[in-house]
Amino acid sequence: PHESVGYMTKLLHLLLLLPSSVIYHFAPRITAGLLIFVKAYGWYVRGRKQWEIVLRLILSFRHHPHSAHVAFQSVQFLVANCVSFETFNAFVSVLSSFLNPPEGSDFCYVSVRQVLDGLLLLHTKLATLQHPNDLASELRNEEKEKEKEKDKDSHEEQKEKHTQDRDTTHKEKQKMKEPVK
Repeated sequence: PHESVGYMTKLLHLLLLLPSSVIYHFAPRITAGLLIFVKAYGWYVRGRKQWEIVLRLILSFRHHPHSAHVAFQSVQFLVANCVSFETFNAFVSVLSSFLNPPEGSDFCYVSVRQVLDGLLLLHTKLATLQHPNDLASELRNEEKEKEKEKDKDSHEEQKEKHTQDRDTTHKEKQKMKEPVK
């Protein structure tokens, strides 16, 4: 899936290169396909470049009367399922951008409540997100704990073996002291 996602994001990038009139004309189809892509492969999107392509494409439809809602559904799905420490700020920005009406208008195609619900969901996920360095540090700590446990077990085994050897040696000495009959 990772390789195919890389290939698909390159194709999505080509959509961003189309003239805005073409994108506007095909917006309902593009956003429907984008929503399918996000639901099927959102978990596999990795790296700043891939996320930038996906989020820029979503943002390009935030002012489209027939596609803004579907584009927003893509964001909602990603926030609910794919947010990470690296993407958190980008999602805040994308969600907030849906509150900005198109130039010369006071009307947004996505309700304030929907955007606030998305921001609230994003906020609730903040506590569970870990900085990659924190995660690496946590993994190193777990490895150290495993090593300590292994060393402790090894030490206990050595101690037990030493005790057995000592007992065996003591028994042998006792046998040597016994008179031969």
